[in-house]
Amino acid sequence: MENERISDTEICNFYCDESCYTQSDGNDFVVLVSTYCRKSNLKQIRKEIIAIKKEFGLSYDSEIKWGKVSANNIELYKKIIEYVSKNSRIRIRCIIGRGKTHLDLEKYDMLYNEWYQSLYYNMFKKVVIDEVRNFKHFNFFIDKQDTNSLENYNNIVKYLDFRFRKMYKFTAQPVDSKEHQLVQISDVIAGAISYTLRDLNSNLTKIQLISYIKTLFNNRLVETSPYSDKKFNVFVWDPRE
Repeated sequence: MENERISDTEICNFYCDESCYTQSDGNDFVVLVSTYCRKSNLKQIRKEIIAIKKEFGLSYDSEIKWGKVSANNIELYKKIIEYVSKNSRIRIRCIIGRGKTHLDLEKYDMLYNEWYQSLYYNMFKKVVIDEVRNFKHFNFFIDKQDTNSLENYNNIVKYLDFRFRKMYKFTAQPVDSKEHQLVQISDVIAGAISYTLRDLNSNLTKIQLISYIKTLFNNRLVETSPYSDKKFNVFVWDPRE
């Protein structure tokens, strides 16, 4: 596999972001989101998202983020989310890890970072299993969070290599979300899920966008989806009793 020439049509790119990922941020959950597509489709997808931004007076490098959602730009966010929902070339996979403040890590001889890595592993594993006939290389671009990012992502690749016995190529790298349109999509979805999990309701514009996302994808965001759902799939991990 290492020396095999792989075309862009055989590469699946994942663009990932997360919310509430640190162990002591006051929340009892982690949200991971991956927006993914075939590499050969990426250029056109990027072009179309930038065109929507320009329609609303933004430059190509203007970043959309959950934290920037406001009454002044809600229509921009709705149009981009609608574009994603209607584009069959784009899919979204989410995982919610609950109970992070009372994990019995000592029982399983595990560090928090290892648990966090296992969530990423499980988020990717389903997609790899679903798509093994379509791709030979799975490439993960994950929004850089801290100095441990590279080590975390290298370990995720090791887990996937072991699970799939190196039958497929896996690579991962931390990236700046400003440079990747689909990482920004993942940021917005992760923010919407986190806002819902925290049962917040003070920002009516964000509540409106959450409702719009739920409707477009026919998904409640905070419950495990049917395994067969591929367009927008959510898995909720709960600690063992």
